[in-house]
Amino acid sequence: MIVKKISSAGKLLDLNETRKIKFHNIILEPGQEVGIHTTKNREEVIVVLKGVATIELEGEDDINVEKDYLIYIPSGKKHNVKNTGNQTLHYFVFVCFD
Repeated sequence: MIVKKISSAGKLLDLNETRKIKFHNIILEPGQEVGIHTTKNREEVIVVLKGVATIELEGEDDINVEKDYLIYIPSGKKHNVKNTGNQTLHYFVFVCFD
């Protein structure tokens, strides 16, 4: 068992601690973005805890999300998360490995 207090942004679980999951705590200020990237052959799940974001996903229209939204990113898809609100955006990211 692993128990951690979530108190700051960054990695919370990585592959040194788990076999198939990475877990990040992300905090973006208004106007900030992660940048377009892929997680290669890995699926990703985003859970918005606070704020408003625009999700860009390759081949899809941009979508606006807010607190209590879950977003599934298929493996190999380029994507980006932008804080398009006027307050801090806080979300969790889970990346699943084979």
